[in-house]
Amino acid sequence: MYLTRIARMSRSLLTLNRDREYATLKRMLALNRTDMVLDAGSGDGFWTVHFATHCAHITGLEPDRQILRYARTLHQHPNIMYVCGIAESLPFPNSTFDKVVSISCLEHFADPLQGLREMARVPGAGADHLAAGQIGLQIDGAAQAVILEGRSEYILGREGHEQVVPDLNLNPYGAREKGVSRVHAALRRDRSQVLLIDLGSTNGTRLNGKPLVAHQPIRVENGDEIRLGRLILTINFVA
Repeated sequence: MYLTRIARMSRSLLTLNRDREYATLKRMLALNRTDMVLDAGSGDGFWTVHFATHCAHITGLEPDRQILRYARTLHQHPNIMYVCGIAESLPFPNSTFDKVVSISCLEHFADPLQGLREMARVPGAGADHLAAGQIGLQIDGAAQAVILEGRSEYILGREGHEQVVPDLNLNPYGAREKGVSRVHAALRRDRSQVLLIDLGSTNGTRLNGKPLVAHQPIRVENGDEIRLGRLILTINFVA
């Protein structure tokens, strides 16, 4: 009985401390729904899944494959991607993320200074880092956003046997398996705004969960979620 009471008190205290820690971390990170985040040293994904509800996409980086398996089982979320790797050699290009967090991990790095250098190298994605006229699309599961520029309208779809070639070919992101049509949707610039148009796709287009009526343009905002079939994209742009 005594040991059971101690165990219960310990769990309550740990939960209280973690709730306070999470509130502090969330305040410091100032997460918003357009952010692409890296959690370096994500462990079993406890913090990763908490942050996932407040950002567009989060990548959990963990060197231990067994712990990664736990994370993918215990703490999965539609906008989380878990990757095996070390902080001293991040497998991402420059300016892949908006924000980087690493909780209680620095002392475990083989080379802490190199880990800090790498974590300083990869931030720089998102609307704040787009040039005028650019549209950034963060595709679910992709480490780096796709940048569209130079046109007033972009066709989104996938290449097939026909002679139709979309401006953004989504085949590398599993488009066929996720129900993306060859000519699925369009993004159109109209002065300072961006419009999304479903082009009569088979499996439909959704904006923040709401289905679009085919061929009827609808305005999108920074950080909106677009679904082409089952393929998820987050849009950022500069007017």
